This record gives sequence, C-alpha cells and structure tokens, in this order.
Amino acid sequence: MSGTRSLTRYAKRILSRWHFFVLALVLAVAASLAYLHVTPMKYEVRASVMIGGASPAKDGSNTEGENPATRGTVDDQVGILASNSIIENTLRKLDFGVAYYVENQFVVREEYGSSSYFKIILDSAVNQAVNVPVYVHRISSTRYHVKVSARNVDLYNSYTAQVEGSLNELEIDEEVPLDKPLGNKYLNFRIVFNDKYKVEAGDAMFFVIRPLRALTGDYQRNLSVKAISSDSRIVSLAVAGEVPEKEKVFLNTLIKQYFEASPAGERGPALQTLKFIEDQLTSPTDTLSEKMRSYLLDKRIEARMALASAAADKAIVDKPYVALGGVAVSPRPDVIFMVAIASAFLLVILIIIVKDVWRDTIITSEDVESITKIPLIATISHAKKREQNAIVAHTRTAVGESFRSLRVNLQYLTLGSNASVIGITSSRESEGKTFCSVNLAAVMAYSGRRTVLIDTDMRRPRVASYFQIENRKGLSNFLVGDGSIKEIINITEHKGFDVIGSGPIPPNPIDLIGNPRMEELIQSLKQSYSTIIIDSPPLGYVSEYIILMKYTDANLYVVRSDYTNRKSLKKINKLLDRDKIANFSVLLNDVQPSKESGNYYAYGYGYGYKY
Repeated sequence: MSGTRSLTRYAKRILSRWHFFVLALVLAVAASLAYLHVTPMKYEVRASVMIGGASPAKDGSNTEGENPATRGTVDDQVGILASNSIIENTLRKLDFGVAYYVENQFVVREEYGSSSYFKIILDSAVNQAVNVPVYVHRISSTRYHVKVSARNVDLYNSYTAQVEGSLNELEIDEEVPLDKPLGNKYLNFRIVFNDKYKVEAGDAMFFVIRPLRALTGDYQRNLSVKAISSDSRIVSLAVAGEVPEKEKVFLNTLIKQYFEASPAGERGPALQTLKFIEDQLTSPTDTLSEKMRSYLLDKRIEARMALASAAADKAIVDKPYVALGGVAVSPRPDVIFMVAIASAFLLVILIIIVKDVWRDTIITSEDVESITKIPLIATISHAKKREQNAIVAHTRTAVGESFRSLRVNLQYLTLGSNASVIGITSSRESEGKTFCSVNLAAVMAYSGRRTVLIDTDMRRPRVASYFQIENRKGLSNFLVGDGSIKEIINITEHKGFDVIGSGPIPPNPIDLIGNPRMEELIQSLKQSYSTIIIDSPPLGYVSEYIILMKYTDANLYVVRSDYTNRKSLKKINKLLDRDKIANFSVLLNDVQPSKESGNYYAYGYGYGYKY
C-alpha cells in the first residue's frame, strides 16, 4: 500500500509540473531541428554479385561429385570482398585521398567529382599534412588564398602510404597565383577550379588529405558484405556515405577489382589438374591401358569445364544503386525527434524525482502523511502578497474558502464543547502561524460564534499589527496583575471578533504563561465567548506550549509548504510518542495549486477525504 501511495505521490508531483514538460518538448524539438540542420545526410548504396564457387550443402557435407577446383565456399568469397587488401587496392585506383567540403552556417557537406568547386593535384614528392582542413578561397581569376591552422599534424608520404613525421603546429596564410602550386614545405599542390560551380553566400571551401590506411579502415568498417541467404551464391554489398555517386564509384571499382583478382587464384588448381592430365595423355610410354586412357580423357573434359566455370560463374546481379528510393538512411528525423523528446521527458522526470528525494522541506499533503501519523486537518491555499498580512477569510478566493473549510473540520474536533479553546503553533517563525490564527478567528466570528484571539507569543507578537491597535496593554499586563480582563480586550471592526494583544514584551515569558492568572483568564473568557483562539509561541519553545495545552481542546500545528523542514514533523512525532502532546492536527499552509492536486480535510483523527 505504501509503495502504491509513493507512486501516486510521484505521479501527481510529475503531472503538476506539466509546464516543465512543455518546455522540455520545445527544447527537444528545437535541438532535433538544429541537429538535423547541421548533420549531413547519409545515403546507402547497394549492389549484388554472383560469386564463384559452389554453394555448400545445407547439412555441411560436400556435394557429391563436386569438383575441387570450384569448391570455394561463399563465406570465403565474402571474406575476400570485405578484406583489407582488396579494399586498399580498390582505393589505390580511386581519387579518394583528397576529400572536398563546403561549410556554411555550421553545416558541412561533402562534394565529389564534377560537383566540387576545385580539384587538388598533390605533389607526391612532398610529405603532406594530413587530416587537417585546408581552406581555399578564390580571390580573382588569377589568384587564390590558402589558410591552415592546426595542431599535432601528421606528415604523410603518399608514395609509401606511410606517416613519416609530425608537426606540433601548422600555420599557413598565403595568396598563390593560379598558375603556380602552393610551395609550402608541408603542403604542396596545384589547384584546378571548376568555373561552372556556383558559390553561395557564406560558403567556405576546404579539403582534407586522407592517408590510405585510415581511408581503408573507414571503408572496411562501413562496408557490409553478406550472402542474401544461407544457400545462395548471390552476395549483397552496401556502403553508406554523404555523396551517393562517390559510393557508387567505390562499389563499381571494388567489384571490378574482385573480378580481376579472383580468376588466377581460382583457376590455378584446375590448370594444374589439366596440365597433369595432358602430360599423361601425351606421355610416350605404352603402359597406359585403354581403360586408364578413357578415364583421363573424361577428367580432361571435367578440368576444362572447371576452367570455364571459374571464369563464367561470376556476374554482377545489381549494379550499384541508391537504396530506399534515394531516401537518406541517417539521420532519420522520426527517430531523432522520438529519442530527443523521450530523453527530455525522462530527464525532467529524473530531475523531479532526484529533487524530491534530496529536498528536506514539506510540500504537499502526501509529504505530511508520509512523515507523521498526526492527522492533517486541512490545507490553506497560497495567499497573494497583498493578502498575507490581512484578513481574507471572508473573501471569495481559494485562501478564503480554505479557512471556511477549516472551520467546518474543527467542529468535529470540538463537538460537545460549549466554548472551545483552540491552540495554534508551528515549528519556527515565518510559517504563517499568526496569519492562520487571525483568519481562523475571523471565520469563526463570521459564522456567528463570538470569538476572541489571544496573542500568547510574547517574544515576537504580531497579532496587533493585523488590526492597527496599540499593544501597550495586553496579556503580559494582566498576568502580572496590571489591569483587568476588560481593560486588555480590544473590540475590532468585525462583529463578534475581539482581540487580546500580547502587551509589552516581558523578560520571562515562560514564567508568565505558567502564572495562575492564565487559567483565570481562560475560564473567564469561556463565559463570554464560544471560541477562544490562542496564537502561541512556536513549538521550539516546548515548555511554553505544553503549559498552554492544558487549556486547549484542539491544537493546530502549522506547516508551511516548501518551507518547513521535514525534521520538524519528526520532532513532533517524538513528542507524541512520549505523550507530551495530544489532540494535535497538522494545518498545511501556503500550498501552491500546482503542487497540491486537491485539498485534504480530516474529520477527527485518522479520517479524511479530498474534494
């Protein structure tokens, strides 16, 4: 049951912060749009080929009569197609060593071939700076500008395909004639501009030189090679990239390289077999029987067929094409939006839960119920600033309705009393104890019950300030014998509502509270009033309130939402366990509507409902 209530509490708390989820949704959508704007689209290019070699039997055994020359498995051929060596040889035949890019408003896109702004011709005799952006800007028809700024730069020998040295930093900022190369010690190239290229406003062009081994590793990781089924010799190839035409060129060249490299290796055993048979048939010896000669002739036919098969059983099934009808495979907007929104919502929930676990204040009625077994009698709604030092019990506001409901609930705690005495305390200052005392007294008076409010907080009295009355004569005067009951009662402008101020602040409040004249005062007031409200000192001054409790029929402990510490209620629990307090109820004050799903009202001890 407690676990269910905890889940319910968290659910209410999470739902009450719906505005954070709206904000998270807006931020998630904005972040997704920004990500999609700056992330290059990648397209998948596919091809398929019929590879050489017979398919393995489904049960793993050799096919009966299978020629050893054509027994290579599909897995072997897949391994060859995806091997480092064949990919490296493929890239050696291509011009992928220089990659071209356009940058505009944080968006970088790759270009290739005739679609690029320029073409770079590297000087293979110079060790070139690799993996750094080299920005090129055409100044005029005869000059261009080169700018490089990089740290920890590798120097690459394109002839040996090796990194041969490095630089801590490289800074280049030069204008170069169009008909001459950039003659830098660590970057030497000629450039050919594409005059048909249309440069957009804000475009920044640059290129990057890539080492062969790094490029080979990238393609080996990116390339997918697999048989379309377990018993098929058709193999599917797929590679993803920003420029589909570039990836088509790669797959075409890879397939061509595979076809060119395979026959010699596959035909070798068949050639050796055929040579052996031919040697036997042409041998001058007469020892060959007619039966053996017939056998060799049959085997020669098989060997020749194997040779023909090795060359003929490879074919392109599908030329390279852009998959999914040209739709990008990444990033996928639907996935990006879904992940971003889900992550944002989960983050908000996590923050709410963590904040709730770590916070040490009481916020809702559920918090009160989870900390103490003292019943919650009511919640008082948050009062606006202009209402916080005023009587609002008569207003048609949420806070006014809260006090009217509190009055109804108190009737069940004081049944059978002709004149009820209600004490109101709190754990410390600024929790709204006096605000609640004044408005509870007012709402009692409005209901027709003659009510008097006594300010017994003689350390920090505040009741008088609500009625603009002087506090020169009050409770402290009467308790020391300086004045009568009639002299300390102040009649307010509210019908049936009188006030006794604290009077001058005495040096020893606790001694005065224990004075026998206090009981005399209470008994006398019971003869004239139906309700006596005692605004008492905070419970921090334990002895004073315990003394006052012998006069009270009900006691309200004011807890201020999002202010009162949880430890305060735990302290009350200890007093309750030691039987030092009785007839106690919690009054939750200053509750924000967004933090409390509904007001809670208790009828007696241990009973309650929400409305």
